[in-house]
Amino acid sequence: MARSLLYVLTLQCALAVAAIAQADAPTADNPELCGNLTTASQCVAKSFAWHHIPLTKDGLTLALHSEDISLRNLAVYELAEEGIKEAIPDLLAVLEAETDPSDRICVADALAKLGDQRGVQTLEAYCDDKTAPLDARLNAAARFLNYQPKSCPKTLLEGLQDDRFRSQAISLISHFKELSPSESAQVRALLLKSLSDQDFVTRLQAAQTIEGLGDVSNIPALEAALAKEVKPEVRGAMEQSLKALQSKQP
Repeated sequence: MARSLLYVLTLQCALAVAAIAQADAPTADNPELCGNLTTASQCVAKSFAWHHIPLTKDGLTLALHSEDISLRNLAVYELAEEGIKEAIPDLLAVLEAETDPSDRICVADALAKLGDQRGVQTLEAYCDDKTAPLDARLNAAARFLNYQPKSCPKTLLEGLQDDRFRSQAISLISHFKELSPSESAQVRALLLKSLSDQDFVTRLQAAQTIEGLGDVSNIPALEAALAKEVKPEVRGAMEQSLKALQSKQP
Protein backbone atom coordinates (compact mmCIF):
# COMPACT_ATOMS: atom_id res chain seq x y z
CA MET A 1 0.00 0.00 0.00
CA ALA A 2 1.30 3.40 -1.03
CA ARG A 3 -0.31 5.24 1.86
CA SER A 4 0.32 4.43 5.48
CA LEU A 5 -2.24 2.37 7.34
CA LEU A 6 -2.79 5.26 9.75
CA TYR A 7 -3.66 7.62 6.90
CA VAL A 8 -6.05 5.16 5.31
CA LEU A 9 -7.87 4.48 8.57
CA THR A 10 -8.23 8.13 9.55
CA LEU A 11 -9.44 8.86 6.03
CA GLN A 12 -12.07 6.16 6.46
CA CYS A 13 -13.29 7.81 9.68
CA ALA A 14 -13.68 11.19 8.09
CA LEU A 15 -15.15 10.09 4.78
CA ALA A 16 -17.57 7.65 6.38
CA VAL A 17 -19.22 10.36 8.43
CA ALA A 18 -19.09 12.74 5.48
CA ALA A 19 -21.58 10.43 3.82
CA ILE A 20 -24.01 11.35 6.60
CA ALA A 21 -23.47 15.04 5.94
CA GLN A 22 -23.97 14.43 2.25
CA ALA A 23 -27.25 12.60 2.84
CA ASP A 24 -28.57 15.37 5.06
CA ALA A 25 -27.66 18.22 2.70
CA PRO A 26 -30.11 19.47 0.04
CA THR A 27 -29.12 17.80 -3.22
CA ALA A 28 -29.86 20.76 -5.48
CA ASP A 29 -27.62 23.13 -3.53
CA ASN A 30 -25.00 20.66 -2.41
CA PRO A 31 -24.46 17.92 -5.00
CA GLU A 32 -22.34 15.02 -3.73
CA LEU A 33 -20.61 17.20 -1.12
CA CYS A 34 -17.57 14.95 -0.60
CA GLY A 35 -18.25 12.38 -3.30
CA ASN A 36 -15.58 13.62 -5.71
CA LEU A 37 -12.93 14.51 -3.13
CA THR A 38 -9.85 12.37 -2.61
CA THR A 39 -8.63 13.45 0.83
CA ALA A 40 -10.35 13.72 4.18
CA SER A 41 -9.03 17.26 4.68
CA GLN A 42 -10.76 18.38 1.48
CA CYS A 43 -13.94 16.81 2.77
CA VAL A 44 -13.56 18.60 6.11
CA ALA A 45 -13.09 21.96 4.38
CA LYS A 46 -16.12 21.50 2.14
CA SER A 47 -18.35 20.18 4.92
CA PHE A 48 -17.43 22.99 7.31
CA ALA A 49 -17.98 25.59 4.59
CA TRP A 50 -21.41 24.09 3.95
CA HIS A 51 -22.29 24.50 7.63
CA HIS A 52 -20.74 28.01 7.78
CA ILE A 53 -18.18 26.99 10.42
CA PRO A 54 -14.67 28.50 10.14
CA LEU A 55 -11.92 25.96 9.64
CA THR A 56 -9.90 27.23 12.59
CA LYS A 57 -8.88 25.77 15.93
CA ASP A 58 -11.88 27.43 17.59
CA GLY A 59 -14.22 26.31 14.80
CA LEU A 60 -13.00 22.72 15.00
CA THR A 61 -13.28 22.69 18.80
CA LEU A 62 -16.80 24.09 18.58
CA ALA A 63 -17.75 21.37 16.07
CA LEU A 64 -16.57 18.71 18.53
CA HIS A 65 -19.60 19.51 20.65
CA SER A 66 -22.07 19.59 17.76
CA GLU A 67 -25.07 17.28 17.84
CA ASP A 68 -24.30 16.54 14.18
CA ILE A 69 -22.26 13.31 14.21
CA SER A 70 -20.76 14.08 10.80
CA LEU A 71 -19.33 17.41 11.94
CA ARG A 72 -18.15 15.96 15.21
CA ASN A 73 -16.19 13.15 13.57
CA LEU A 74 -14.77 15.37 10.84
CA ALA A 75 -13.56 17.74 13.56
CA VAL A 76 -11.97 14.81 15.43
CA TYR A 77 -10.08 13.84 12.30
CA GLU A 78 -8.87 17.34 11.46
CA LEU A 79 -7.78 18.25 15.00
CA ALA A 80 -5.53 15.19 15.05
CA GLU A 81 -4.33 15.78 11.50
CA GLU A 82 -3.32 19.35 12.39
CA GLY A 83 -1.68 18.26 15.64
CA ILE A 84 -3.74 20.58 17.84
CA LYS A 85 -2.84 19.28 21.31
CA GLU A 86 -4.92 21.97 23.02
CA ALA A 87 -7.96 19.98 21.90
CA ILE A 88 -7.05 16.95 24.01
CA PRO A 89 -9.36 17.84 26.96
CA ASP A 90 -12.27 18.33 24.55
CA LEU A 91 -11.49 15.07 22.76
CA LEU A 92 -11.41 13.25 26.09
CA ALA A 93 -14.83 14.67 26.89
CA VAL A 94 -16.15 13.43 23.56
CA LEU A 95 -14.60 10.00 24.18
CA GLU A 96 -16.28 9.82 27.57
CA ALA A 97 -19.69 10.83 26.20
CA GLU A 98 -19.64 8.74 23.01
CA THR A 99 -21.23 5.28 23.11
CA ASP A 100 -20.81 3.98 19.55
CA PRO A 101 -17.67 1.77 19.40
CA SER A 102 -16.64 2.88 15.91
CA ASP A 103 -16.88 6.56 16.81
CA ARG A 104 -15.07 6.02 20.12
CA ILE A 105 -12.25 4.26 18.27
CA CYS A 106 -11.91 7.24 15.90
CA VAL A 107 -11.67 9.60 18.88
CA ALA A 108 -9.21 7.32 20.68
CA ASP A 109 -7.06 7.17 17.57
CA ALA A 110 -7.05 10.96 17.33
CA LEU A 111 -5.94 11.20 20.97
CA ALA A 112 -3.21 8.63 20.37
CA LYS A 113 -2.02 10.53 17.32
CA LEU A 114 -1.77 13.65 19.49
CA GLY A 115 0.42 11.74 21.95
CA ASP A 116 -2.14 11.05 24.66
CA GLN A 117 -1.71 7.54 26.06
CA ARG A 118 -5.36 7.35 27.07
CA GLY A 119 -6.16 7.06 23.40
CA VAL A 120 -3.70 4.19 23.00
CA GLN A 121 -5.12 2.48 26.09
CA THR A 122 -8.66 2.76 24.71
CA LEU A 123 -7.62 1.18 21.41
CA GLU A 124 -5.94 -1.68 23.26
CA ALA A 125 -9.00 -2.19 25.47
CA TYR A 126 -11.26 -2.48 22.43
CA CYS A 127 -8.98 -5.12 20.92
CA ASP A 128 -9.71 -7.46 23.81
CA ASP A 129 -13.32 -6.43 24.47
CA LYS A 130 -15.40 -9.48 23.58
CA THR A 131 -18.59 -7.46 24.05
CA ALA A 132 -17.67 -5.08 21.21
CA PRO A 133 -18.51 -5.91 17.57
CA LEU A 134 -15.69 -7.83 15.90
CA ASP A 135 -15.38 -5.35 13.03
CA ALA A 136 -14.83 -2.56 15.57
CA ARG A 137 -12.24 -4.67 17.39
CA LEU A 138 -10.39 -5.31 14.13
CA ASN A 139 -10.51 -1.57 13.44
CA ALA A 140 -9.05 -0.89 16.89
CA ALA A 141 -6.35 -3.52 16.37
CA ALA A 142 -5.34 -1.95 13.06
CA ARG A 143 -5.05 1.51 14.63
CA PHE A 144 -3.25 0.13 17.69
CA LEU A 145 -0.53 -1.19 15.35
CA ASN A 146 0.64 2.37 14.83
CA TYR A 147 1.52 2.66 18.52
CA GLN A 148 2.27 -0.95 19.49
CA PRO A 149 3.73 -3.19 16.75
CA LYS A 150 2.53 -6.40 18.42
CA SER A 151 -1.03 -5.10 18.59
CA CYS A 152 -3.76 -7.75 19.03
CA PRO A 153 -2.94 -11.01 17.21
CA LYS A 154 -5.83 -12.90 18.86
CA THR A 155 -8.29 -10.41 17.37
CA LEU A 156 -6.73 -10.86 13.94
CA LEU A 157 -7.01 -14.65 14.23
CA GLU A 158 -10.59 -14.37 15.39
CA GLY A 159 -11.42 -12.18 12.41
CA LEU A 160 -9.82 -14.62 9.98
CA GLN A 161 -12.10 -17.35 11.29
CA ASP A 162 -15.29 -15.30 11.01
CA ASP A 163 -17.15 -15.42 7.69
CA ARG A 164 -18.52 -11.92 8.18
CA PHE A 165 -15.21 -10.15 8.75
CA ARG A 166 -12.63 -12.42 7.14
CA SER A 167 -11.95 -10.04 4.27
CA GLN A 168 -11.40 -7.15 6.67
CA ALA A 169 -9.00 -9.25 8.73
CA ILE A 170 -7.09 -10.40 5.64
CA SER A 171 -6.54 -6.78 4.62
CA LEU A 172 -4.70 -6.21 7.91
CA ILE A 173 -2.35 -9.19 7.82
CA SER A 174 0.59 -7.47 6.13
CA HIS A 175 0.66 -4.82 8.86
CA PHE A 176 1.19 -7.34 11.68
CA LYS A 177 5.00 -7.40 11.69
CA GLU A 178 5.73 -8.99 15.07
CA LEU A 179 3.67 -12.17 15.21
CA SER A 180 5.13 -15.14 17.04
CA PRO A 181 6.09 -18.20 14.95
CA SER A 182 2.93 -19.96 16.13
CA GLU A 183 0.74 -16.97 15.32
CA SER A 184 2.38 -16.56 11.91
CA ALA A 185 1.72 -20.21 11.10
CA GLN A 186 -1.94 -19.90 12.06
CA VAL A 187 -2.37 -16.69 10.06
CA ARG A 188 -0.70 -18.24 7.01
CA ALA A 189 -2.90 -21.34 7.17
CA LEU A 190 -6.08 -19.27 7.43
CA LEU A 191 -4.94 -16.95 4.63
CA LEU A 192 -4.26 -19.83 2.25
CA LYS A 193 -7.58 -21.43 3.19
CA SER A 194 -9.26 -18.14 2.21
CA LEU A 195 -8.18 -18.68 -1.41
CA SER A 196 -11.10 -21.09 -1.66
CA ASP A 197 -13.57 -19.05 0.39
CA GLN A 198 -17.15 -19.02 -0.87
CA ASP A 199 -17.06 -15.22 -1.02
CA PHE A 200 -15.19 -14.04 -4.13
CA VAL A 201 -14.23 -10.72 -2.48
CA THR A 202 -12.45 -12.68 0.23
CA ARG A 203 -10.64 -14.80 -2.36
CA LEU A 204 -9.62 -11.64 -4.19
CA GLN A 205 -8.36 -10.03 -0.98
CA ALA A 206 -6.43 -13.19 -0.11
CA ALA A 207 -4.68 -13.24 -3.50
CA GLN A 208 -3.72 -9.57 -3.22
CA THR A 209 -2.46 -10.04 0.33
CA ILE A 210 -0.36 -13.04 -0.64
CA GLU A 211 1.24 -10.95 -3.38
CA GLY A 212 2.02 -8.20 -0.89
CA LEU A 213 3.60 -10.62 1.57
CA GLY A 214 5.96 -11.86 -1.13
CA ASP A 215 6.42 -15.35 0.32
CA VAL A 216 7.32 -17.72 -2.53
CA SER A 217 6.34 -20.73 -0.42
CA ASN A 218 2.74 -19.75 -1.12
CA ILE A 219 3.13 -20.45 -4.86
CA PRO A 220 1.75 -24.03 -4.76
CA ALA A 221 -1.39 -22.92 -2.90
CA LEU A 222 -1.92 -20.10 -5.40
CA GLU A 223 -1.50 -22.45 -8.35
CA ALA A 224 -4.01 -24.89 -6.89
CA ALA A 225 -6.53 -22.12 -6.22
CA LEU A 226 -6.07 -20.64 -9.69
CA ALA A 227 -6.78 -24.01 -11.30
CA LYS A 228 -10.22 -24.05 -9.64
CA GLU A 229 -11.10 -20.33 -9.84
CA VAL A 230 -13.88 -19.33 -12.25
CA LYS A 231 -14.42 -15.66 -11.35
CA PRO A 232 -12.49 -13.55 -13.93
CA GLU A 233 -11.50 -10.75 -11.52
CA VAL A 234 -10.28 -13.24 -8.94
CA ARG A 235 -8.36 -15.20 -11.55
CA GLY A 236 -6.71 -11.96 -12.62
CA ALA A 237 -5.63 -11.20 -9.05
CA MET A 238 -4.32 -14.73 -8.57
CA GLU A 239 -2.41 -14.65 -11.84
CA GLN A 240 -0.86 -11.32 -10.93
CA SER A 241 0.10 -12.58 -7.48
CA LEU A 242 1.55 -15.77 -8.93
CA LYS A 243 3.59 -13.85 -11.47
CA ALA A 244 4.94 -11.51 -8.78
CA LEU A 245 5.98 -14.41 -6.53
CA GLN A 246 7.52 -16.39 -9.38
CA SER A 247 9.66 -13.37 -10.26
CA LYS A 248 11.19 -13.57 -6.77
CA GLN A 249 12.40 -17.13 -7.23
CA PRO A 250 16.13 -17.69 -7.91
